Amino acid sequence: MERAACRNKDPELFFTEKSGNGGRADAARAVAICQQQCPVILQCRQHAKATGERHGVWGGQLIDDGKPLPDVLCGTESGYNRHRRLKEPVCIACRKASNKAREKRSERRAAREAALT
Repeated sequence: MERAACRNKDPELFFTEKSGNGGRADAARAVAICQQQCPVILQCRQHAKATGERHGVWGGQLIDDGKPLPDVLCGTESGYNRHRRLKEPVCIACRKASNKAREKRSERRAAREAALT
């Protein structure tokens, strides 16, 4: 995958041997690289599934013992809040989801106020 965003990055980020917060921080940075920059993110995830990858970050998803770890999905307002809470770079999908949710709340608020007048 010569177009992959991880191609020239440190493999240690994507296949960290660190435990605890250090390992989680590396994995979060790797996931952010995938989700923000990678044009082949879906193909990478499909490759990992097809080849039975057991560990690492593949297609923006952390895999441990052959299973994706449960996580807040990017592209949601919850994903945006998670990025902010962990002081990670916010991916484009989460930023868009947060903006859309904010707009919907504003529209509902305006509709409620209009109904009261």
